[in-house]
Amino acid sequence: PIIHPVVFALKNHLRCVTEGRATVMGAGGKGLDLFLDLHGHSTKFGCFFYGCCRTAPINNALFPKLCAMATRDVSFEQCHWRCPCSHRTTARYVLYKQLGV
Repeated sequence: PIIHPVVFALKNHLRCVTEGRATVMGAGGKGLDLFLDLHGHSTKFGCFFYGCCRTAPINNALFPKLCAMATRDVSFEQCHWRCPCSHRTTARYVLYKQLGV
């Protein structure tokens, strides 16, 4: 039984994209290189990025760094790549663990 049909459909679509069986409109190649889980915090100012793994390749920090260089609204110093146990059910972590994105 599917408890959350929208989440189920999105995960299936993203799985197809990562396996090259589906494409994303406007994407030049096959596969999924970046997943943004956009949200905000009431206690922090500006924009920042979260990652899932401290040992991730340096290219995971490239997009946040470029965004921080392009606008003062993004703080690269506020970005971090750790994922405590309480965040293990977030979309970014699930896609990282299950699809390698």
